[in-house]
Amino acid sequence: MNAIAETLPRAEITAAMLRDTGYEVSEAGSGGAALDVLDAESKKIDLIIIDLGMPGMSGADVARLVQARRPGLPTLFVTALPTMLRSPA
Repeated sequence: MNAIAETLPRAEITAAMLRDTGYEVSEAGSGGAALDVLDAESKKIDLIIIDLGMPGMSGADVARLVQARRPGLPTLFVTALPTMLRSPA
């Protein structure tokens, strides 16, 4: 399995943990870079892990563009910003 993770300290830890368990990981530092990796390695990508607060564009925007390119690709959202997880009132 190959996954894309954002390159920030917490993403580096996640990528290292995935590698330690046998996964191949491609990392990207922004939403645009993640889309570039997806376009270049599309057949190898089995999962995308997206930070909701990615630089350049939101994780939700990245996910929409990912799904347009690879419908049904499993997507895991993560964030260190608890306010992004709250439901609208």
